Amino acid sequence: MVDLIKIRTEFIDRVKLIAKKAIEFKDSLLSYSYLWKESREERMRQFLVYNHFLTDLEQINLMDSRLAVPELTPSLDNFKDKVKL
Repeated sequence: MVDLIKIRTEFIDRVKLIAKKAIEFKDSLLSYSYLWKESREERMRQFLVYNHFLTDLEQINLMDSRLAVPELTPSLDNFKDKVKL
């Protein structure tokens, strides 16, 4: 009986460790979440028009014509830098 308790405890500890590692791995991918949450076409359009990806605040400002986001076409070097990411 003592062996079963020891095996059960070890099993649960290992499951907890794997779950923790899985959560850490998932969290490490959050910086790339725009890849599955946002339209690639829209992201590319933003970069080509504004030379960067718009923040949430900038997107809200676009709805108000008084708070326009300046348009700036990216240079070839800017484009290469983004592609390297």
